[in-house]
Amino acid sequence: MKYLMLLAVLCLAACNSTLPPAAEDSTILAKDTALVIPANEEKEYVTDPVDTFTHVVFDDFKATLAPLVASAGEEPNEGTEPDTVTLEAGPGENMEGIKIYIRSDKLSDIKVEERLETHMAIATEEGFYELDNWKHGHTTWEELLKDNDSTFVTRFYSPEDYRIFPEVTLEEVKAAVKEQGGEEWLKHLKEAKTVKDDAFEILGDKYLLRVSGKRKSDGVIVTKIIIVYLTSGC
Repeated sequence: MKYLMLLAVLCLAACNSTLPPAAEDSTILAKDTALVIPANEEKEYVTDPVDTFTHVVFDDFKATLAPLVASAGEEPNEGTEPDTVTLEAGPGENMEGIKIYIRSDKLSDIKVEERLETHMAIATEEGFYELDNWKHGHTTWEELLKDNDSTFVTRFYSPEDYRIFPEVTLEEVKAAVKEQGGEEWLKHLKEAKTVKDDAFEILGDKYLLRVSGKRKSDGVIVTKIIIVYLTSGC
């Protein structure tokens, strides 16, 4: 699977006058603290830990998510759409109602769409076991509203959106827990009667942003995916 070279860069400086100003008391870390995550020859991630902006730079455009503190995530899973970058948001970060600034001299007719992805987790006194490599629920792709010509605002999702998940049986869930977590986690489901029991929770912590536009030089439609994972904690 081929990926274009891209950079995921965190920094405080606004890239032009339409971005909000950096906080006066913010600190930009020394350049030698930047983390370079090796990838294949066609792509590399560079993260520069700072405060409130996350910049994702592709060949055809630059996307700035603000306010958001995030770092480069893992390589996309096999089967993920090409030209995809993943970000791990810091503890306490929120993806609802944040602004996405798109800067490009190469693209026209730019639009940004968003969808939420959910997965099932097993809740016990010992903690959560998340079946994030099993079945998933999804909202539909929805085009984001613009604040102005190049600024988009992410959606606010309803409680019902965060509970979207395919219909599954208790036997299917137990089989998935046994396969992925082993007998140690399966034993917590001995008393479960249905998938509606308190032991099961649906978590929505994966946000997908689809940015597309027409390349001015040849009319080709360019599409990139930015995946943001929220993390628990504060």
